Amino acid sequence: MMSRQCVFIDNKNGAPSLPPPAPLPSIIPYNEGSIRALSRRNRVYVYRDFLLSNFPHIMTSSSDATCNILDVAGGRGDLSWILHNIDGINSIIADPRIPNHKSLIKSTEFLLAHPEEAAVRAVEGVATHQPLAKLLPRLKNNNNCNGQNHLSTPFHLRMHVDDNLVETLKRVISSDEHLD
Repeated sequence: MMSRQCVFIDNKNGAPSLPPPAPLPSIIPYNEGSIRALSRRNRVYVYRDFLLSNFPHIMTSSSDATCNILDVAGGRGDLSWILHNIDGINSIIADPRIPNHKSLIKSTEFLLAHPEEAAVRAVEGVATHQPLAKLLPRLKNNNNCNGQNHLSTPFHLRMHVDDNLVETLKRVISSDEHLD
């Protein structure tokens, strides 16, 4: 039987369930046209970087299909799409809403069709910077089949996650009961 690991990131009790995260980068891009420190569109890339740097033992390429990331309350599914297509990580979106990857797919197809523009948009610190453009080489390495890039949709588990479900899962996982 294969061993399984389930990690809950939960600080309600004040006790972290995982090692403390690595310090944040000293320079975080600032969106001058907004009161937010970072544009809403680019937050998913910052969160992806945070996960990959703080949980490298979990966030590894899982081409053997033994490890899955459950993206709870994944919304449109951008994080799962990026993890799945760019990083080769199996990610499942758990959200009652249907994911919508149209914007990411359209941007990716444009950047792949226009490599000169992708190179310009990959440069950090300029107004034209687009984080997706910087990740294109990883996409090409992970999804290249006969010279074609194959974009695919991560799995979607249409469900509503509430406190009762989370507590039940914690109880089952921490007990000797197993769902085999």
